[in-house]
Amino acid sequence: MHSSRLAQDPVPRSPAEMVVDAVRQHRRLDGLLDRLRLLTEVREGAEYCVERMIHAEQDRAKVTLALLNAGALGVPAVDSSSLGGAAEALGWPTVVQASIAVLFLASCREAARESGSDGMELFKRSMLCGVSSRGLGAAMGIEESESFCLGLLQDVGVIGMSAWVAGDYRRFLDSPQSPDPETERGELGIDHTQAGLALLIYRGFGARLCEAAAFHHGHPERISTSARLASAAWRLTESNGDNASLCARILGVDAQVLDQAIGAVGSARAGITRLFG
Repeated sequence: MHSSRLAQDPVPRSPAEMVVDAVRQHRRLDGLLDRLRLLTEVREGAEYCVERMIHAEQDRAKVTLALLNAGALGVPAVDSSSLGGAAEALGWPTVVQASIAVLFLASCREAARESGSDGMELFKRSMLCGVSSRGLGAAMGIEESESFCLGLLQDVGVIGMSAWVAGDYRRFLDSPQSPDPETERGELGIDHTQAGLALLIYRGFGARLCEAAAFHHGHPERISTSARLASAAWRLTESNGDNASLCARILGVDAQVLDQAIGAVGSARAGITRLFG
């Protein structure tokens, strides 16, 4: 009798497994994250991949790409009706970054839907972290698109957490700052860094992105280069440059690099505000 009941009981699952299950059951969100993974791996043949990825909603995607490039990514003007025009003005790697941002925006909105949020706070601060990370990563010899993704996707676990607990997570989702992992663990038994690692492993993202998502809140001397870059990017972004000296020590970069990154974040913040309020 006892053994029979045990056989019928479901196997207990960890919070990380439940986060992944929540995303897996949300087919549109799951599909968006899979498309996002593909674009993070794009290097050569980028134009073909981008065109294939946005083919189903081509007109809207083209306009969004141009807006993101013209505003949030700091480019003065791009022909909003032509992906080819955007490519000519920016070069394909930047268009790929904008495509990644579009998919991330869609993912934020999809995950936030059940909680009654629009997911825009997560998107805005993640974009700024991506811009900051891209500027800092260049001085460290990290490829531009990769460093952008390390910053943009470091809080991807927030998407998973929101899909899992919905309304109970809204105050973290709508915060202009990265959630405090200790507070999350105390309330929910898991934090966004743990959820992010589980989600990225499930979807097959690269090791560096997994490291950034898992350890960007860790001690700078005990984490990988990718995680240190992500950590410095969010510290620099959320402090409006006040943590510049700390970030310089974390990354081993000079003041000029930090000043350029701070300037890029300021321009991106202004562009995002113009576009999204």
